[in-house]
Amino acid sequence: MSEALFGPRFWTPFFRALGRRVPVRLHCVAPHRALANDYARAGLFETITCLEDELARYMAFDKGLDPEVMAMARAFEARYGERLADIIQADRHFGRGSFFLGHHHPRSVWSDAADLGRSIRYIVHVAGILDALFREHAIDTLVMVGVASTFPKLLCVVARRNGARIRMFNSARTGALFTWYHDEYYDHPPVRRRFDAMRRALEPSAWEAATPDQVEVDKTASEIKGAMLEGTRLTGMARRVGQQIYLRARSELADFVKRRPRHPNRYHLSSNIAYLWRFRSHFRLWQKLAQDMETVAGIKYVYFPLHVEPELASMVLSPEFNNQVAIIDLVSKSLPGDMVLVVKEHMVALGRRPRAFYEWLSDMQNVVMARADADGPAIARGASAVVTLTGTAGLEAATEGVPVLTFGRHNLYDVMRHVHVVDRMSELRALLDRIAAPRPQEEQARAIAEGRLFIEALAAESMDTGDEVFENGDPARPVSDEIAGRAADLFLRSLSHGDGVEAQPGMAAEGTAS
Repeated sequence: MSEALFGPRFWTPFFRALGRRVPVRLHCVAPHRALANDYARAGLFETITCLEDELARYMAFDKGLDPEVMAMARAFEARYGERLADIIQADRHFGRGSFFLGHHHPRSVWSDAADLGRSIRYIVHVAGILDALFREHAIDTLVMVGVASTFPKLLCVVARRNGARIRMFNSARTGALFTWYHDEYYDHPPVRRRFDAMRRALEPSAWEAATPDQVEVDKTASEIKGAMLEGTRLTGMARRVGQQIYLRARSELADFVKRRPRHPNRYHLSSNIAYLWRFRSHFRLWQKLAQDMETVAGIKYVYFPLHVEPELASMVLSPEFNNQVAIIDLVSKSLPGDMVLVVKEHMVALGRRPRAFYEWLSDMQNVVMARADADGPAIARGASAVVTLTGTAGLEAATEGVPVLTFGRHNLYDVMRHVHVVDRMSELRALLDRIAAPRPQEEQARAIAEGRLFIEALAAESMDTGDEVFENGDPARPVSDEIAGRAADLFLRSLSHGDGVEAQPGMAAEGTAS
């Protein structure tokens, strides 16, 4: 998804369109001065609070554990009903230790200084500031685009504690559809209700007529894959290293001219360059160990496309369980003897994993490593089942009638009956036995029909943004009034689905979505 969507480019015309439709009081909470200044120029907000200085204070808090900080942790979890571990792992910097398969993600000053006692003190401090803002302005709706660090995660935690609704405008993960999710886990009760109603109304005779539709995924996926493959070549890697050096020099010069301090969560240049080298090296290693899918022709297999770590799908969407090494180990040891597990690397994840992970994987006798540049959706279509945490690959497979096993608890598409949430490891063998058995024609037809119904339900609660939101054009150019107006209408419709608050909100707009 293009970052051109985020910031004032989208939110300024959106809030203007919203103000033309309903009385609204707007309060902006921004993590950076540049964004706060952009929103101030728009003249839309009653108050604008910039938290850049507070969010940059991580290093100022004491390290180490003592009875006082542990009491602070207990009081926080009791007040907000949220595990501190879930908030810590939502951040790539001081939560990086949460992800073994992201161990080599580039490092920053913050990640070097990460400490549990410091993290607890920092989180409690920032939550207190946000709590005061919600109470002072009587905010009843939090509007934002997504969660990929501690600050937006804390916004959601504090919003729930204060009885505020959460609405997140983000990709519906199919085509150019965008929708308003109801929390940071991308839950969407209206889609669930619509799907259930459509499924109850579906006549069994309609199952036979259903044929699987291939889902059009995020439009930028092929572009990202192409860019990643370019980086696996020596010339491409050298070009990316040169870009890193140029961007860092330009940033350092701007900081010097404007006399502003270096931001502490900026990645080390040396770490970025080392990552780019590992990216190329690990791609070559994976391809050396991988096999073509012809190896498993005529053999039943379960497909596990690896997630990037650390990334949204593991950091935020599945905090309760996101250990992919454990998933591979559990599934491979639970498979019937006539099945294998096919594992495919995610191109974006190359360079982040420990090298030993690939070597361990290649030693597992019933695991087949598919080439990193292989066609993932085609592998999924030929699988007996797809295993995932919360990935788009699971959505693609489920909507085409392929059974899916999800280890994440927050998957919107688990409303389909052929999507199985693995709640207990003791269930895994019986579940795999069911999947390995021949599927009755009626069950297969019903799964295909449910997949089509789910896409229809999702589309009915979404809007098509066309190419406008995804383009990589000038980020200073606002989206059209037509797109902003439709987003406002869809937003108001989402509020009418009953959160127990009247639809003339005083809203807090988070000032970043990158």
